[in-house]
Amino acid sequence: MNKPKPSNITRQLILGLCALISIFLLFGVYALYNIHRVSDLGRTIYNHPLVVSNAALKANVSITKMHRSMKDVVLFHSSSRIQQSTEEVNKEKEQVYQQFKIIKNNILGEEGKALEVEARKLFDAWQPIRNEVIRLVHNDQRENAASITIGKGADHVAFLEKKMLGLTNYARNKASESNLETENVRSKLTVISIFFLVLGIFISLLVAFFTLKLTSSAEKDLQKSEERYRSLIENQTDLICRFTPDGTFVFVNDMYCQFFNKSKKVLTGSRWHPIPVDDDIGIIEEKLSALSPTNPAVTIENRVLSGKGVIHWVQFINHGFFDQQGNLLEIQSVGRDITEHKQAQEALRETEEKLHLIIDTSPVGICTADPLGNFVTTNLAYELMVGYSKEELRGLSFFDVTHPDNRPKNKKLFQDMFSLKTRNFFMEKKYIRKDGAMIEVSVHATGIMDAEGNAIFGTAFVEDITDRKQAETDLQTSKLKYRNQANFLDIVIENSPFAMHVMDAKGVIIRANQALRDILNVTDDMIVGKYNVLHDENIEAQKLMPVVEAVFNNLKSARFVMFWTGTKAGDVDLSIANELWIDVAMFPITDEVGKLVNVVCQYVDITERKQAEEQIKELNRTLEQRIKDRTKQLEVSNNELESFAYSVSHDLRAPLRSMDGFSVALLEDYADKLDDQGKDYLQRVRNASKRMAQLREMEKNNHPKQLFLLPPHRSTSA
Repeated sequence: MNKPKPSNITRQLILGLCALISIFLLFGVYALYNIHRVSDLGRTIYNHPLVVSNAALKANVSITKMHRSMKDVVLFHSSSRIQQSTEEVNKEKEQVYQQFKIIKNNILGEEGKALEVEARKLFDAWQPIRNEVIRLVHNDQRENAASITIGKGADHVAFLEKKMLGLTNYARNKASESNLETENVRSKLTVISIFFLVLGIFISLLVAFFTLKLTSSAEKDLQKSEERYRSLIENQTDLICRFTPDGTFVFVNDMYCQFFNKSKKVLTGSRWHPIPVDDDIGIIEEKLSALSPTNPAVTIENRVLSGKGVIHWVQFINHGFFDQQGNLLEIQSVGRDITEHKQAQEALRETEEKLHLIIDTSPVGICTADPLGNFVTTNLAYELMVGYSKEELRGLSFFDVTHPDNRPKNKKLFQDMFSLKTRNFFMEKKYIRKDGAMIEVSVHATGIMDAEGNAIFGTAFVEDITDRKQAETDLQTSKLKYRNQANFLDIVIENSPFAMHVMDAKGVIIRANQALRDILNVTDDMIVGKYNVLHDENIEAQKLMPVVEAVFNNLKSARFVMFWTGTKAGDVDLSIANELWIDVAMFPITDEVGKLVNVVCQYVDITERKQAEEQIKELNRTLEQRIKDRTKQLEVSNNELESFAYSVSHDLRAPLRSMDGFSVALLEDYADKLDDQGKDYLQRVRNASKRMAQLREMEKNNHPKQLFLLPPHRSTSA
């Protein structure tokens, strides 16, 4: 056999080496490619849910702040405060668009991009609603602006928040898909690693290196989280402390020390008994003694003496922590100064007393009815008018005292008011008194609305107009009786107890009685033959001229209420006339062929009634504003408490999973070594951890206030 030439051997060795190197390079490139894919998928799992979720949550927070600022725009009356709130809305709007940009740049998949586009369009659609609210506020239409803000605006924000939650859930689902793809790539890489042990060891070393690096990073993050938690507690504006069952303090935050003007060193180790007012200590101890595993939280409102020697009302939310045997280990208390709230309640009570005094002493009959027409409240004037006592009226409805002929119309007007077709109505009708007598009344009714704008009660101002109606009847009788007598107008008008005047077909006064001259402080020389009702600036300014013209043109009677003040009517100067509210009735007089001859006008002075109505309205406006101010302060405090509760519940997630996981492991692996009592204890640990997890889910669903209100899950074991 011929030996191969050295050059051929060298060439074959080189070729074999090249082939081996090529194979290694090929598998190395393939392995590097798969490692690169694993790395990309890992970054996708890390970056996509984290960046997109954080951006969506930040956008959601900004949207919530915008909605609160829009409420401030409606609530504030100061133009500077309104401008400030509007600027805050615009600032938060820019923050939302920045977060949308982050989401757009990082979100994966066509579905995710479509969700981002829908959320952005939904946010853009909110702009016209905000602009409409701001326009209404600037036009002093605050009631309409408030209705839009808590109605259409709140619904739009809720739907937008739901859409942002959808973006967060999509990011998490996308992370799960990327994780599954990572597992597939890892499986392929494992097969290749069997043939390349060294490469596998190298990859293992890389994985170990990165694992240690991530573990170190996680420990640092945990340490930072603990520091943030402590910082959050210390920087809270609420009074936070923890104490043992015997009342010994183990922790107090800076605000607690500042409020009582004592250092942590002095407070820690001391007891809380000297801090509350002595009269409240018994109540506090009684409620704290009610703490149990089934009732872990109690709320106490008591008085305390601050470091400045001033007594404050403080609301403390106390939460007990128990061991597995149900023994109380420690109590955490979070307090909020509610002195102003208590003062507001007292002021509200005094205002209500004043309001009731005005209503009870009003000469006008006033009653309040529910949506079914049943009497809720009545004043003395109304009770005297119908002849029933207050107790008797509470068992009746206004239909019971209304004449049967007037009930259908009255019922229709009443239903229209409660269905918001109209806010108020006026009618004249007949009442049947308790003694069977019938009287004529005029009713001015208006609806009382709740915070959502729904009518909950109807209030009516009722005036006995029997005498006036009788006078009108007498006037009509006199007109028929003296139609053909030359002096019939003089007799009727001059002897009428009501202010009256007669006008010709052109609207010029031709006759006025003494009651008119007295009520307006005018003379015949000033008005007779000169004053023309169709040129009266008072009537024109109050937009009542069409009603007056209808009397002359359409021969229709008219009835309206107006404010009379000294003014001009054409060339007639009535500046010295009295200022007063008058109830005006006008009716035409025609000849045998139906042609207008005269118009008779009758005035009734209702100034006192109007003043009483304005006093009641002013008290209502003042009361509503004070309630809104106090409610806003309570909302700010509640929001701060909700933020604290969210942080606490977020940090409980990992310990809860550990408790539940190790409990399951003990039950599955050591069940034969545990007696029934041991298994029961482990089951109770699992139930408690599940219950805490449920409380966390409630907090995630925007119900942080329920964290300390829901009873814990009870063990079903023996």
